[in-house]
Amino acid sequence: MYEKIVSELKELDSNTNLILTLKIGENGLNEVNYISGEWSGKVYSIKATSVWKSSELVSEMQISDVINLLSSKKLNEMIASDFSELEITDANDGEITVTEVKWNEPLTEEELKKAPSDDEMYWDGLIDDEFIGFYAGSLISLNINDDLDYNVTI
Repeated sequence: MYEKIVSELKELDSNTNLILTLKIGENGLNEVNYISGEWSGKVYSIKATSVWKSSELVSEMQISDVINLLSSKKLNEMIASDFSELEITDANDGEITVTEVKWNEPLTEEELKKAPSDDEMYWDGLIDDEFIGFYAGSLISLNINDDLDYNVTI
């Protein structure tokens, strides 16, 4: 699909890890966070979903994996699972929705009145796990570089 780029990548050292910077289009990035925290001696866990209006991700991949990806898919066909260990480097104007709240023990009526809001628990807690997803058509550009002298953007 990207024959020229694949050819250039094959000329690089096969042990090279490539750094990929992905720009995701409007409302294209979905992030699910599993967060835990403590309030008044009670432990909570929440699940929150964020949809980001604009975002940038980074992935480090072996050169052979990038060659295989570029040989099999067009940019608009690539999805999050095509990339290794995606990290969000920039995300803007997101809408965060807490979809699940669990307490380690039931709260009394008085505690419920004083308990932090879903948003407060989101911002005050610690992220235990996260899932980052985007779907076909969400990726608007892909930069590939080797941290030396190779650098190309699709």
